Amino acid sequence: MDESNQPRSPQLHPPGMIYHILTECPTIKDYTGFGPFHNIEATVPSILGKLEAMSPSGFKAFQEVLPQWKNGGIPHFRAPLESEDHVTIRLVDEYNPDVAAILPGPAWTVKRSKVLLGPERNTEPEGVTEFEVVETFLEKEKAFEAARRGIADHILGMQGAVRREEGDELGNLHVVGASRDMGIGWQFDASFDSSDIVDGRKNNEPLLEKVMARMYALQMCLSCEAEEAVDGNALKRCARCRMALYCGRECQKADYEQHKPICNTLANIAAA
Repeated sequence: MDESNQPRSPQLHPPGMIYHILTECPTIKDYTGFGPFHNIEATVPSILGKLEAMSPSGFKAFQEVLPQWKNGGIPHFRAPLESEDHVTIRLVDEYNPDVAAILPGPAWTVKRSKVLLGPERNTEPEGVTEFEVVETFLEKEKAFEAARRGIADHILGMQGAVRREEGDELGNLHVVGASRDMGIGWQFDASFDSSDIVDGRKNNEPLLEKVMARMYALQMCLSCEAEEAVDGNALKRCARCRMALYCGRECQKADYEQHKPICNTLANIAAA
């Protein structure tokens, strides 16, 4: 077993603490963040899913140290890849009572990356050297403000500094600030994350993500992806969960078997 996987003294989980998972594989430029989670045990499904896809031996080794991980006794876990490289999984805690009070539930997380620019010295990163969680918010606007403020602070005084901002189809914000002269830059991502809702329900994960995307960003019928109801009015919501959107009765009936397993989960999210 790798030394980084050795247990440490278990830590208490104080009230108001939330948790994130950061996975790092520098060779293939794979940096991923999951969370927030309301306790350490809730992080396990995401970790197992990542290891199952990337490192079969790490998947098995992690299960052997699960008791220590759940108690906060392992700060990070390193697993070998077939390419003779490693993927490192880090547990990051954040004291945030406001977010802790609504978990499991939707939240916005701001993450920061330090990037190296390519030879063209534009704002497209060629590699990442640092990756960390900045803060988690209940409101999208506050997360966006923090991301923009972070970029402004980090590129202040940098020679030849440029800045680029864009959104994605899920409504997340991506801000990049870089120095063309120095060949380095920073990027801040403010992203909606429902990991604590989805994880632990692996069979329903793609469907939950689909519903959340339609609800919070795309505003589409879950069945046919229409953007308005068949009568030309706004999309109709499921009477039970108040989150799933449909263009009419026929599409709602067609989607019933898929929607039924997660309807109560979505109702709990909506009530949070």
